[in-house]
This record gives sequence, C-alpha cells and structure tokens, in this order.
Amino acid sequence: MATPPHDQLKAVVRGLTTTERDGEEMRLLTAERSLPAEVEEVWDALTSPERVPRWFGGAVSDDLREGGRFQLEGNAGGEVLTCAPPRELSITWEYGGQISWVDVTLATVPGGTWLLLEHTAPVDPDMWDRFGPGASASGGRWR
Repeated sequence: MATPPHDQLKAVVRGLTTTERDGEEMRLLTAERSLPAEVEEVWDALTSPERVPRWFGGAVSDDLREGGRFQLEGNAGGEVLTCAPPRELSITWEYGGQISWVDVTLATVPGGTWLLLEHTAPVDPDMWDRFGPGASASGGRWR
C-alpha cells in the first residue's frame, strides 16, 4: 500500500537558515528523512538516468564523475563536484544565470537509509521577496 502524500510530507524534516560561502550571504535549505530501502537502492534512485524522471519529471543526461556535468531536460544543469557512491553527491545547480550548490548525503540506519539534502543558494532579494523559502528550493516533483 502506498504511503499517503500527507504522511510522506510529515516524514521530511525541513530547515532553512542563513549561512555564508566565500564571504557571501547564502540561504541553506535542508531536507532529511529516513527511507525504508538500502543505501544502494536510494543512491540508484537519485542518480540513475532511467529513474530520475520518475520523481523529478524530465530526462537527465549525466556524467556522474567528479568534474562531469549533468543536465535536466527543461531545468537546471551543473557540475559534479563530488561523487562517492553510494554515500555522497555534491553538484552545482545552474539555472537562469544563477548558481547554487546541492549536497546529498546517505547513511545506513536501522530499517533503511537516512537522506540529507542541503541546498545552498545566494540571497537574491527579488527572488526571496517573490518566493520566500521556495527561492532556495529544488524544483522537483516528488512523487
């Protein structure tokens, strides 16, 4: 039986703070949760070009090695900064002339995998005034 969407939303712990990167003010959006799957399975769901469209909507081309690049169809692209399967992935998130950073960490926990996503984005006052915390978020369709 599928988990109802409201229960899935309640399972995610979210945070939003202000931080600094290279002397510039940034917003740090975090999302974390436990998933009832082995770490290798979660890694595959996050990085496999065949599986990413299931939860993000749209094809992805990627070269998942440090220094490689990825592109989400009709969305962001970026550089792979760190790729240490199946535990750590760090990328740049380049969209609309802006660049931000996304770090994903996976760890084995009792009953499955703990996932931590951290998205660090420069403070753009126009975007912040218009979208609030959504100005720092990834635009995925989590299904």
